[in-house]
This record gives sequence, C-alpha cells and structure tokens, in this order.
Amino acid sequence: MNRKPFLWRGLGIWAVLFVIRAFIPVPFILPQNITDMAAFSIIYHDKVLLNFVYGALGIPLFLGLNVQRFHDRNMSGWWNVPFLGLGFNQFFLEYLGLATKFVVDQSGNYAAENTRFSEVVSLVVLLPHLWLLIELFFRKGTSGPNRFGPDPLAVK
Repeated sequence: MNRKPFLWRGLGIWAVLFVIRAFIPVPFILPQNITDMAAFSIIYHDKVLLNFVYGALGIPLFLGLNVQRFHDRNMSGWWNVPFLGLGFNQFFLEYLGLATKFVVDQSGNYAAENTRFSEVVSLVVLLPHLWLLIELFFRKGTSGPNRFGPDPLAVK
C-alpha cells in the first residue's frame, strides 16, 4: 500500500473512532468543581478505562494498516510489535499509580496533574514513534516487486 491510500484509510479509521468516542456517555473532560475525592477518583478512573477501551478498538485496525504499509516498504509486519507496548505506556503508568498525582487547588477542588516521571516516559516513547512516522508516512515504498508481492503502483 503506498502512502496516499495509507493516509486516507488511516484518516477514515480515526473518523470512525472519533464518532464512537463521541457517543460514550462518560465525560472526558473532568469537571472543575469536584470537592469530593471519591467522586473525582471514580470519574477519573472511568475516563482512564474508557480511553484504554477506545485504544483497544483501534489497535487491530491500525495494525492491519501498518502491516500493509510495512510490506510496501519490504519490511516485516512484526515491526509493529515494539509499538504495541509503547502505545499503552500511559495506561500502565496510570494503573501503577505513577502517572498522575491528585492535588487540591486553592478553592478546595480536586485536580489531576501529570507526574515528572510520566512526562519523561512520554518523551522517551515519542522518539521511536517519530521513526515510525518517518518510515510509514514519508519514505517511498520499494520499486518493483518485493518479498511480499508485486508493486501496487506498477503499471499492468
């Protein structure tokens, strides 16, 4: 699959996932005036869980798309594997309690703030994803047939 269909199909998947997410009834922006820690915690953790479910819906779709593009680049689809764990790093940090600290602001409302550790991990995870972006979006596919089949752009 060359770059143009890869881009359009990817945008289509994002659009479908956006519509699905729009109909999930839990607020994804935390209310600003919660003074009860239990209520805040429940809403926050529901948000984290639904983000995980939302991500899990998109993974098979994007894996298939990425495999096709890697094959166009004459690379194995197994190059997706390192990015599976990297994509869920924030969820795992949330689950372990390392990503967010809860604070009380001056008016007595609870808020969630990212920890320094979470910010550093997010920056470190960004670097391999930049390689993935360059590899899949900006580099041309191999000319002619490769080990995964004929060139999709070849004139028949």
